[in-house]
Amino acid sequence: MSTVETASVAESAELAVVTRAGVVESRHLGSAVLVSADGSVAKSLGAPGRTMFPGPR
Repeated sequence: MSTVETASVAESAELAVVTRAGVVESRHLGSAVLVSADGSVAKSLGAPGRTMFPGPR
């Protein structure tokens, strides 16, 4: 069986910060890619080349 590695915390980018009453409640880390109309990568954050497992829709 092969092992698949997802992005580590160190490779990830901070995508969102949730605050309540001025105190950070949670931080959300991950990877993101902004694609232009022609399909080329305009900007990327984190480790977008790593394997990811999307959650249920």
